[in-house]
Amino acid sequence: MRLEEMFEEVASDIAPLYVSRPVLNGADIHAWALEQSFTSALPATDLHATVAYSKTPVRFADFVPATNRLTAQGSERSIEKLGENAIVLRFGCDELHSRWQEFCDAGCSWDWPTYKPHLTLTYSGVPKDLSTVQPYTGPIIFGPERFNPIQSDWSDRITETSLTEAAAEIVEPRRLGDICTIKVGLQDADFWVIRRGSEAEVGRPVRTYGPEHIGIKVVRPDIMLPDYLFYLIQYLHSRKVFSQMARGTLRLVSIRTEDLRDIPIRSSGVINEGID
Repeated sequence: MRLEEMFEEVASDIAPLYVSRPVLNGADIHAWALEQSFTSALPATDLHATVAYSKTPVRFADFVPATNRLTAQGSERSIEKLGENAIVLRFGCDELHSRWQEFCDAGCSWDWPTYKPHLTLTYSGVPKDLSTVQPYTGPIIFGPERFNPIQSDWSDRITETSLTEAAAEIVEPRRLGDICTIKVGLQDADFWVIRRGSEAEVGRPVRTYGPEHIGIKVVRPDIMLPDYLFYLIQYLHSRKVFSQMARGTLRLVSIRTEDLRDIPIRSSGVINEGID
């Protein structure tokens, strides 16, 4: 279900409101936690930062979810125990703090003296000596806000992932198709690539959807951010990489989705060698 549809479904509700932002690069945080001797952690897809937690019922329709991605980096960080057994990563983020203040100003309640953003890492996989743990210092990439009613039984649904098992399952991405969804007609793509046209046009990245364009949606922003990839594709187009791949007549040529999926990559970006 799309974010807009989820919001419409609950927009008329008056209920306690829980707002969070999911972490998109949870694999990076898992890798750090394993290095710091954590044995287990919340699943990468469950890592999140709470933005609002209003036990006072509010009308969902009075708030509009933020749909942008957000990156927290370069702030003072610490590892702390929260409550009875939660271990959290504290970090600073002016954008999250400002957004929390917006919710409070609009009538949401908050049961703590101040707002200090954190990620809950684990409840049971704590290293023997927590004082030796060095905080994660890399970027924390957040997805769009999620609006939900507060669930009183949330603690009953907590699960954790073995970090050693998770690390063994990680496959190093080698092609663009390993970190992106790439297909024709992808309306919610981050951007699109012209699939058919003249040699000068084919392969050019654009920001406007077209039913014949190849959509590219990044699913591993911990490897590559969408805007960065857009400019890399733009560079490859300027180097006439796609015109060399193209098939067809002199006036009308096309590229395939497989041509984009097979572009070799590394964590620092697209590898040009061997394709141009």
